[in-house]
Amino acid sequence: MSRWDELNHFFSKMRPLVTFSLNALSGRHHKGSDVWVGDWDSSNAYDFINYTVSKGYHINSWELGNELCGNGVGARVGAEPYGKDMMKLKQIVNQLYNDSHIKPAIVGHGGFYDQKWFATLLQVSGSGVVNVVTQHLYNLGPDSWKQWVRRRRKRLNERKSQRKLCSC
Repeated sequence: MSRWDELNHFFSKMRPLVTFSLNALSGRHHKGSDVWVGDWDSSNAYDFINYTVSKGYHINSWELGNELCGNGVGARVGAEPYGKDMMKLKQIVNQLYNDSHIKPAIVGHGGFYDQKWFATLLQVSGSGVVNVVTQHLYNLGPDSWKQWVRRRRKRLNERKSQRKLCSC
């Protein structure tokens, strides 16, 4: 936990709004392709959040996993079990932050928008569980980042060459 302590020391100086993503695959098993099934083992998350609360570290929100919805990115979890996991996370946060006047938000992980998946998540978890849902947009498209970097480097090199020509 020393690294977490160091990070929180840094956070106390910079005062950012911190969202921390917890491992949503803990306890699950890989079914095949990118599908993960089984119950979420929340014990690690419980211990980690409990430690965080006991140290007085300020966390703005807790997120469960990242990009696990719909088609996922390398891994995915069904909306129904994920909704149940969010309920469990909310219970943990309510229990551990019971004496606190400020409770962190519960964030439905970021991912690509899949209307049916998110609708099921919110129906299963019910109202008052998920405070925030995020969505990832990659407007450049897959692998376009590398192409953008190459084009940018080419333009920078062209400008450097033009400057050399003009300064002679």
